[in-house]
Amino acid sequence: MPQYVSFMHDIIGRIHDGFYPPGGKLPSIRELAQEYGVSRRVAHYAVGQLAFQNYLYTEPKSGIFVNPELRPGLFYRIGFLLNEDNPMECGTAIAAISRIASESMFKTVLISNYGQRRDLADFLKKDNSFDGFLLYGQVTETLASAVGKFKIPYMVIGNYEISERHPQCRTDVKGAVADALEKEFRPFAGKRIAALMGSRKYQSDRAATEGLKLAVERAGAVTSDSLIASCESDGYEECLRLMKQKPDVLYIRLSLRIGYEKYCLRNPDSPRPYVIYDSGRSSGVFHESRIFNKVITAASDEAVVENAVKQLIAMIHKEKKEEV
Repeated sequence: MPQYVSFMHDIIGRIHDGFYPPGGKLPSIRELAQEYGVSRRVAHYAVGQLAFQNYLYTEPKSGIFVNPELRPGLFYRIGFLLNEDNPMECGTAIAAISRIASESMFKTVLISNYGQRRDLADFLKKDNSFDGFLLYGQVTETLASAVGKFKIPYMVIGNYEISERHPQCRTDVKGAVADALEKEFRPFAGKRIAALMGSRKYQSDRAATEGLKLAVERAGAVTSDSLIASCESDGYEECLRLMKQKPDVLYIRLSLRIGYEKYCLRNPDSPRPYVIYDSGRSSGVFHESRIFNKVITAASDEAVVENAVKQLIAMIHKEKKEEV
């Protein structure tokens, strides 16, 4: 661990423990450097970073002080546990979490095991200076139970088939998909709608499929079980089967765009239906219009993520108040 990081962690710990009370004055840079056995340059940089993160502030010719709005007993750190998913594809959620948390003076720390054989519970054993955790990505009963053992408030973001004892901030996937697709399908009343949907073994994917069927019904369009593919991989094989039925419209959900893109590359001259791609993200869509006729966001995670952060922070403050 870099010297300045160790320095910062210790100062944050002392603020948490009340050793440096809100508004209290810290030793000088020279004294801190001597105490921690680091150079003045390292101490100065660490203090600057703590000031940037709103733990400290400095007054010329007066010294270094603790932010008077901080409360002892809090680290003002929230861990964002992203299990297995690629952080590069979760930018909207990460940005929303950081923004909402910072409004209450909490810093968020991304903890990811994407592309690594890294046990998130083991990470927390090494660094548990967090006030709470947000669980996202591929959340399992094992992961939620492991985090629960730390006796720190946590919130699961999304709809997962895990024990009800784990607090979850859910989203109405069925309703969101139905509302968004009804508008898109209305111009295709009487036409045949096909869809590449996620696996039925996942609750949110089942809900999205129900929303799709409801939207088709409301819009006066047509679909059937043979036109709705439940995909276990990238959706390419299912796309081949659907295209043989010559649908008028194809709805593609989230990462299943990969299967359709592969189909377009391998069958460049084949007739294509009107394609609606649901990116699931409210920003950052970059897909070419020649492949997708319309890119939409039927059920963005942004709103549920913001709500999850607010609920977690409320849980943190409630627990600290009860301890006092």
